[in-house]
Amino acid sequence: MQNQETPATAVDQNVANQLIGTVIADRYKVGTLIGIGSMGAVYLVHHVAIRKRTAVKVLHPSMLGVPEMVSRFEREAMTAAHIDHPNVAAAHDYGRTGDGGYFLVLDYIDGQELRDVLKNGPLPVARALHIARQITSALCLTHDLNIVHRDLKPENIMLTRRDGQPDFVKILDFGLAKVPVELQMQGGASGVASPQFLTKVGSLYGTPGYMAPEQALSEAVDSRCDLYSLGSILYEMLCGRPPFDGNTVLELLDNHLQTPLPLFRKRAPGVSVPEPVEAVVRRLLAKRPEERYKNPQELLRALDELAPPDPAGQPVPPPPTPSTAPATRPPAEPLGPESTPPTLPLAARKGTVVAQPLPVALEAAARSTGALTTRCSRGSWCWWRRTSSNTGRCRVMRRGWVCRRSA
Repeated sequence: MQNQETPATAVDQNVANQLIGTVIADRYKVGTLIGIGSMGAVYLVHHVAIRKRTAVKVLHPSMLGVPEMVSRFEREAMTAAHIDHPNVAAAHDYGRTGDGGYFLVLDYIDGQELRDVLKNGPLPVARALHIARQITSALCLTHDLNIVHRDLKPENIMLTRRDGQPDFVKILDFGLAKVPVELQMQGGASGVASPQFLTKVGSLYGTPGYMAPEQALSEAVDSRCDLYSLGSILYEMLCGRPPFDGNTVLELLDNHLQTPLPLFRKRAPGVSVPEPVEAVVRRLLAKRPEERYKNPQELLRALDELAPPDPAGQPVPPPPTPSTAPATRPPAEPLGPESTPPTLPLAARKGTVVAQPLPVALEAAARSTGALTTRCSRGSWCWWRRTSSNTGRCRVMRRGWVCRRSA
């Protein structure tokens, strides 16, 4: 197992504290110690010339004699530097410290780990899909670059705010990534970046709770491995619990390999997940790679059917929490004249199935703008703009509906 983090030793903690207040590479003034693990420490720093705030990860001196740890550190730098995507924490600089150590300059992300968010329980369906779509968008680019993250998990997903948009995703830590041979052979500051350290067939990489079956068997992996990990994350966001448990690592891996995926209603009886959403998760968590989505692009199209992006191409913001919804919903009634509706939250957008009654405010907005509502064949509420024929098909359920508006 290649990623089982243990707490930093007292020696590493002491060395990490000594860097505070110093300047790395004559340009990065070290401020606060943000976090520390068995491999290295992360600091908030300021560039002394341009006053830009960034984060710097420094490899512990105790790791310098472990070639594979140095290679992992360098691999993270190379991979993050080659992925130019808004949902990936970018690498800006990499080099040696004055005492011979290694440092990596990354985006400073003022946010919260998805793991910490999940401590409060399951997320609303719309919010979970909003997060999953952004992760998938980033995976589309890594797929095109032949990069496999291999360690997607809630701890490596940061949520921040960007341009007023909540839950903006940043993917971290490509230290276990499978990278193309041509990228491996470029080497770097350490001179040890080579295929024998960066991609070992027969070695076990990843985190057991989010590891694809083929990954657990130390077989060759591709982007479908990351899709399985994303499926585990999405399952946990919707359910409040990961898909499988285990008293030991081997038991947990065996469950991923052989145990059928539990239904949401059995894993968390109090949680309601729409059938189309559960179908996407089940396909992501198929035991055999060929039964999953063939690539992130195909998954992105499926997610867009469930939660279409707004016209600017950005994911739709999460809707109001269910606590604001009324206990009951009146039947559909004739609405006002047709006009251009405002941008409604995800729960009120065209063709989106809602698992619970919609807030009164959304209903009022729909009535004032000509948006229409009725029940689809599965009994869920669907919202859409009136068309000239007053007929159409629900984009999510793929079932026919007929406008209830009076002639």
